[in-house]
Amino acid sequence: MKFYLTEENEKTIINNQYDIITSTIDDLYLQSEYFNRQIASKNNIGYKILKRNRLVLSPQNAWMGNVNLNFKYGIGIVSPSYKVYNLQNCDLNFFAQFVKSDIFISILDKNSQTGASVVRKSLNVKSLLDTELQLPTLEEQKIYGDLFNNLEKQLGLLLKQIKYYTEQKQALMQKFLNGKIRVKTSRKGDDYESRI
Repeated sequence: MKFYLTEENEKTIINNQYDIITSTIDDLYLQSEYFNRQIASKNNIGYKILKRNRLVLSPQNAWMGNVNLNFKYGIGIVSPSYKVYNLQNCDLNFFAQFVKSDIFISILDKNSQTGASVVRKSLNVKSLLDTELQLPTLEEQKIYGDLFNNLEKQLGLLLKQIKYYTEQKQALMQKFLNGKIRVKTSRKGDDYESRI
């Protein structure tokens, strides 16, 4: 892994220097939006700076897949307990998908040590960085990365359509239930208007 990851430890020197970002199993979010408020300590001097195209992971939750590539935010800050890495010798789009794969999450799990309970594991970063990783060539990664990126865009458009049609359905159902829309039905050949 050392071939691909270089740790970054740049930290804030001013309070609220940048927006606080939260890393979850699903994605990265502005903390103020994810929790509807800032939950970090009021003094965030010493938080790690997360720049665009950097990998961030939570050592306590990495084994569950809490690892993300920052494509969303230009710059922000994350908890001092997070690990931030600059990537090299790889295609970013490919690597963003790879770190979410079962293979990579299994690597994270194998390099995590169980704590006081099964759900408390901590990533052994040295062990992770010493892990041998056989990835496709950079040229192949670029092809796969472009494919994955296009699929993500298409999926995003489909999810927007699903949201739109779900909202339309809910609005229509509301109109039916409020009696604002009436439907003509027929019973044994007789047409009559029925309120739903």
